[in-house]
Amino acid sequence: MATMNEAELQNYRISDWQQLLTNLYTKVQSWIANRDCAVRLVDKTYEFNGSGRTKIQAMLIQEDAIKMILDPIDWDPVKKEALVDLYIMPQYDSGARFFFGLNDWRIYWVNPQILPVSEFQKTDEETLLNKENFNTLLDGLKQNAVSL
Repeated sequence: MATMNEAELQNYRISDWQQLLTNLYTKVQSWIANRDCAVRLVDKTYEFNGSGRTKIQAMLIQEDAIKMILDPIDWDPVKKEALVDLYIMPQYDSGARFFFGLNDWRIYWVNPQILPVSEFQKTDEETLLNKENFNTLLDGLKQNAVSL
């Protein structure tokens, strides 16, 4: 059985993360299909575990005059965990953080200036990221974008 060298392993880990992000972006596009949003994927340079730079994609979402970005923050290929932030642009005010672990995306944190904490109250585990919750987040971001 052939083993991977470090470069091959690195490429595998990066492609694993890119696939995870592609799956998230596909879900998000289906969740917001009924909204009047423009969506575009853009390249982002990422320093992967101190072993070199690579390009991954972030997702830009614009609804009316409000621009947001789903910005990949970190990936742990060993634990299969990832973080993606949802920011309001252009000031990059953080609206929410999503966590991938245990084979699902969850809402890990929501900016209390965007939505009341009780809206996404955590108990033993974070709230699942789904169509209803994602659209609630977008509504909150849109309503409060000017005041941030």
